[in-house]
Amino acid sequence: MTDRIETRIPGFDEMIGGGLPRRGVTVLAGLPGSARQPLLDNAVWNVLEDGFRVLLLATSTSPYEFLRRSEEYDRRAREAYEKGDLVVLNAFSVRAGIYHRTVGEIIQDLEPHRIRELVPEYDPDVVVIDSIYPMHRGEHEKFLQVISTLKVAAVRNDLAVLAGCALPESALRSPNAEVADVLLETAVHEFRGALVYSLLPIRTLPPHLPKYRAPVSILDDGTVVVHCDKVLDVKAGEIRDVDEYLNDVLNMPESMAREVAEDSEVLGELEEERDDIEKLLEELEEMEG
Repeated sequence: MTDRIETRIPGFDEMIGGGLPRRGVTVLAGLPGSARQPLLDNAVWNVLEDGFRVLLLATSTSPYEFLRRSEEYDRRAREAYEKGDLVVLNAFSVRAGIYHRTVGEIIQDLEPHRIRELVPEYDPDVVVIDSIYPMHRGEHEKFLQVISTLKVAAVRNDLAVLAGCALPESALRSPNAEVADVLLETAVHEFRGALVYSLLPIRTLPPHLPKYRAPVSILDDGTVVVHCDKVLDVKAGEIRDVDEYLNDVLNMPESMAREVAEDSEVLGELEEERDDIEKLLEELEEMEG
């Protein structure tokens, strides 16, 4: 069975198989204005509260603003930062040219190999990157290189990586995207005169989990809720019960789909395949070194 680190975001862990896979990379894609950043914030807050050590790499958002939001919602990220349980690597200030209210260690080199070198210095359980887009700029080959490098770091250091990313849907569904263990798309829709957030798993571990677009709520206290018992059917303009929807579309209720996904024989085969991929990545890394 895959070892997991639960984010405790309601509905999120259920949609990806139980939490962030250790020794794996979870990519949370979404354009500005989606629920990507609130989901990343909630993941950091919750895993810190559960006693895990987090390395936060800020490339596109201000780490100062992250700590400010944490205090606004009465979360203990600043306390964890001061204790050393939250380590911040700040690439945002260099990219944005903003040095007042600077938080964290300033880094200038955003090449993937540099990130791989930095991770062992801090011994985190979870690495969270607000956006890997500055590392690849939408180039598919570069995207593949970034995710592969993060995968090597996750395997070698026995940690989970959660990486935000801004990618168009066409890129998310390309073969290159499959290097990630878990791939999710968060979006925002105009729905019945209001804006509605959603989360759609594109790739999961195990891969047989049902994939559907679930509505997402952001509560007044900053908490994100993924309504995994509902389906946001954008084309039909309605929110449906997940079992009803999957029964219509897949002729398989959600409960049965999850039982299939959890079948021990299937999982055993998947684990063997994953181990082979990890060994190959390590061999490639040794060849590069």
